[in-house]
Amino acid sequence: MNQQDHQHQPSPPTSLLGEAVRGIKKYWFIVTTIMVLVFVSWQGKVDDYSKTYINDSLQGAVVAYAGARTLNAGISVLQSTDVGVGFASITIGQSLDPINDLIEDFSSLLKWAIGSLLIQKILLNVISDLGFNLLLSGAGLWLIVDLIWPSRFSIQVRKFVLSILVIRFALVAAVLCNSLVDQLYLERELTQNIAAINELSAFVNDKPEQYTLIKDTDGSLLDGPTLDSTDGALGLLGKWAQNTADVVEDSIVSTTDGIVNGWNGIVSTLDISVLKEKTDAAIENILQSMAIFAFKSILMPLLFLFAILRSTKYVLK
Repeated sequence: MNQQDHQHQPSPPTSLLGEAVRGIKKYWFIVTTIMVLVFVSWQGKVDDYSKTYINDSLQGAVVAYAGARTLNAGISVLQSTDVGVGFASITIGQSLDPINDLIEDFSSLLKWAIGSLLIQKILLNVISDLGFNLLLSGAGLWLIVDLIWPSRFSIQVRKFVLSILVIRFALVAAVLCNSLVDQLYLERELTQNIAAINELSAFVNDKPEQYTLIKDTDGSLLDGPTLDSTDGALGLLGKWAQNTADVVEDSIVSTTDGIVNGWNGIVSTLDISVLKEKTDAAIENILQSMAIFAFKSILMPLLFLFAILRSTKYVLK
């Protein structure tokens, strides 16, 4: 029985040789990996791509913020405007309160997104700097020397070098993953939503210039840009009462007809139903844009960094 067990045990020279071969392969793999990472760090292509993506995202966020603030300004003008003729008036400000509040929330979120992108841009500039590349090269060389001539500080050296590698490439890897997800799933929809918001902004900001009759604070009627004014009642109503036979009688008739026509003109010019329809449709675009900006500019970078750091912590243990 003892002879059979002894026959099944591998001979010591063969076991030592196998361990030596595995050790050499492991060391060569580590050395090759370090050399490749140092080369990639000095070559800088991944850094350039990451910076380009961050700059494009930052530009898109700034453009979206400018569009949101322009839309907010246009809606604020509409909210403060009381449009009407005589005793009748239209107050459209209350109907625009929900979308105006939503736009303000959208603007606040964009500030956080722009801040996050600026921080990522600064960190990318730091880790791709010459000094950090020199630090990474020195750490890689130190690890290679420690693999050839181990010391009692070998574990600390390996942890230090791994930490430098993580700091150097973790953010770059997170930005690259973020860019891939953005281009595959988010970019097209975000572009469509921002275009719809800018279209609404142009529509809203164009409307105040088209008012025909606006009630002043004292209740009197002011003539708008499309109304030609002369003296008296005929001046208020433009030239609608010109060429009449009986001035008194036709002035009364012209005034009544002018008020009706002026009212219809105001309603037609304001296009209140169209404005309400566009603002209702824009709410979905704004909500989707908020979700996309929050996801791609704040949540996704944090998630990828968290995953990389957790993996590194597991390796260090």
